[in-house]
Amino acid sequence: MVIRQNLAGADYALIDQNTMTPNPDYWASLVWKQYMGTQVLKASGGDENARLYAHCAATDEPGAVSLVAINLDLKDVLVLDLGSLNTTGAKSSSLTASALTSAEVQLNGRTLVTDETGTPPALEQKSTSSFEVQPHGILFVELPQASFSACEEG
Repeated sequence: MVIRQNLAGADYALIDQNTMTPNPDYWASLVWKQYMGTQVLKASGGDENARLYAHCAATDEPGAVSLVAINLDLKDVLVLDLGSLNTTGAKSSSLTASALTSAEVQLNGRTLVTDETGTPPALEQKSTSSFEVQPHGILFVELPQASFSACEEG
């Protein structure tokens, strides 16, 4: 679940009220919903330039975990070390923008836009074995074979 104060209007809504195009938070919310389930897990590690979040995955795969890493650094790539988590079959989606004030967001290097009816594109995931977050980027990672006991059926 994602809760926002405004869909349109106000200072920073999900949808630009003049153009009816999605703002960057719209895309982040959409990807969040694709990856993150409702059960919150404790995430630890990182440094002052990293924000880490962990949930049971939004998939039906028992034991699957999803992670979000936000890199606040202006220049350096953040490399995640997932320790002993099973990363077999890992999928990821990277959200980036050319600048913090950009109205355009890229998912895995492709600019996200809705079609002429306002329908968002399919949010493609890519298989991955390395976990790098670009400067001021967000990386979503799904670990379908993590076998995390708190994320088994329950």
